[in-house]
Amino acid sequence: MENASDVEPHLDSGSQRLIKSVVQMSGQSTPGLYHWLLALLSQHSDLTEALTPYLRAQSLALELQGKLGQGRTGAIVSVTVMEHRAYRQALAEGRAMATVQDLAAAILTSAGYQLQALPQNESVDAVSTSGIETLKRLGRCLSLEAHEQRLTPIVGRADELQLALETLCRQTKRNPVFIGPAGCGKTAIVEGLAQRIASGACPAALRSAQVWSIDPTAIMAVAHHQSDFHKLVQQLITEASRPDIILFIDEVHQLIGMGGAAGQSDLSSLLKPALARGDLACIAATTDEEYRKFIEPDAALERRFQPIRVQALTAAQTLPVLVERCALICRGTATRVSPQVIQHLLDLADHHMRNRQFPDKAIDLLEQSIAHVLALNRSEVTDRDVVEVLQRMVGMPLGLDAGLDSLRLTLQSENILTHEAIVSLMHRLKISLSGLDMRPERPNATLLLTGDCAHRASRVAEIIAENLFGAADRVVTLDFGRMVEPQDVTLLLGAPPGYVGYSEALTIHRLSQMPWCVLYCQNIDMCHYTVRDVLLRGIKSGFLTDARGKKLYLSDTVLLLTAESIGAEPQSIGLLGNAAHKEKIAPRQLLASVLGDDFAAQMDDVFYQVPSAEVETNTGAIERMLQNVSLRCTMHGITLSWDHSFIAWILEKQRVAAQQRDWERVVEESLAEILSPYIDGQDDCCITITCRDGEPIATRQS
Repeated sequence: MENASDVEPHLDSGSQRLIKSVVQMSGQSTPGLYHWLLALLSQHSDLTEALTPYLRAQSLALELQGKLGQGRTGAIVSVTVMEHRAYRQALAEGRAMATVQDLAAAILTSAGYQLQALPQNESVDAVSTSGIETLKRLGRCLSLEAHEQRLTPIVGRADELQLALETLCRQTKRNPVFIGPAGCGKTAIVEGLAQRIASGACPAALRSAQVWSIDPTAIMAVAHHQSDFHKLVQQLITEASRPDIILFIDEVHQLIGMGGAAGQSDLSSLLKPALARGDLACIAATTDEEYRKFIEPDAALERRFQPIRVQALTAAQTLPVLVERCALICRGTATRVSPQVIQHLLDLADHHMRNRQFPDKAIDLLEQSIAHVLALNRSEVTDRDVVEVLQRMVGMPLGLDAGLDSLRLTLQSENILTHEAIVSLMHRLKISLSGLDMRPERPNATLLLTGDCAHRASRVAEIIAENLFGAADRVVTLDFGRMVEPQDVTLLLGAPPGYVGYSEALTIHRLSQMPWCVLYCQNIDMCHYTVRDVLLRGIKSGFLTDARGKKLYLSDTVLLLTAESIGAEPQSIGLLGNAAHKEKIAPRQLLASVLGDDFAAQMDDVFYQVPSAEVETNTGAIERMLQNVSLRCTMHGITLSWDHSFIAWILEKQRVAAQQRDWERVVEESLAEILSPYIDGQDDCCITITCRDGEPIATRQS
């Protein structure tokens, strides 16, 4: 054999990247052994520990950093020498190209470490050129991406990885299936598995394996006819039956019914024999819902897989994942995200994205926040950026005080609820949206509009949605008047498995995409008590569970219900809990007689009365008075304007005024003091009258 030192060494891309990092670390000088070791530990700590008994990568890396900081580099080993040592390792194993494992072995033996057996892992390029054309056509090689460091490093999930490795080492049924909610990190675990195998930190039986990800829909896209489909699948099975190939099929439930009759000639039926014999090693992933719906009914297919449950991470477990992902993104974008902002982002995702799972929701919010900053040509993500992005994603109220003020003014200006009702509603929302309520899992407010007030509920829902959640269409409307039989609960939560309509989308599912909204429940008094009890449990627990087992959270909603038949005489009932009306009628007894004691007790506010026309008349009169004052102000060079808050303040000040002169006196007295400093001014100016902290103020516009 030709001497390795006499030929040009051939190194794969992973080895070349490792050498490049060593050169960068050593600067202009020739690298020493400490440079080689630290670079290896930084990029391939798992592989290093797999090759060397008793070595602990983290402690050794700290020791090497200290030595290099003191100017100690260890024995000088040039790049050329180390390349030839790695190449010699590859030739000794019968391979013409050196891999990362070979270079790692060369570095460690040069430093005097005794090695365990070197993983027999042929390069991905060599595998790709030896009879797996169908795999290359239909999928992508995760092992190649792992070698090229294009996969995100996995943090945690050691138990799930270990179970998957054990299952893959079986003789039969070596097919793990990861089952868990969407966004919990199932695909990330498979990518972590590919990285473990690529680095050699895996059982010896798997060290030569390559992980290939296959999209089932790609098969249908390539096969134009039934005969083409069967031929293509057989070619795929033949290639994937090689001992060094592991398939990964995400969304494995798509196999059912694909390409033929379910259970007879579809893709799942064609794969079953190879899966059962152990000829084919396959990793799969799907959600709990899809597994129950598609995989469990096919008992033969279910037996082929070994379930591995993947639970969503907690906020604390997600933090290191978020830190790692943030470091990767920031290296490529030169963007900064401080640890404080990351923690704030994590807390916001935890509290305001309950319909989604960790770590996916936190990663999504992080990447969107960084993209938001980059689009603005800035380099640092702030807390304000995160809040703004989150508001756009879920409709969360941004400025609480501004939103509540806008809501109050709009309700007042449209004369849609009584003054007492508006005050009570503002008080309730202030408590819940500030996070001060005793039961934060419940809706932000649970409101019942009855009698004549129920006719205005639709407009009330639109006003709350527009002012609190940013858009009038953030209203989810359910008509409980249609649910008059016990079985009509299916109209609310869906049909049970096996029944018609089981897989149909429901109106209530809009809560998944739009958790911050108004849930508008019409005619709650007309539905069957069984249906009402389901809603009652949802109010208490903070979520409804549909027929497929999916939780739909109510905790970020404002729940608005109507019961027109209750309170036929609104003038004698008023606002629930208002002491002034208790002597006229007992509201809770009236509600309990129709809806039940427990349901009535869960209502935060119950509105019966509608405001009198007098308020609307007074508003118009005040507008006319202010317009007259504005005309007189122009004689002094003042352009006067005002907003609804000032009119609302006047109405609050003189709610029981009986005569025109009473209103005029309030307007005169309120304007005289705040406008007098500008009357004798030499320059023309524009003055806006608003109300702040319960008092009118004049602001001069520039």
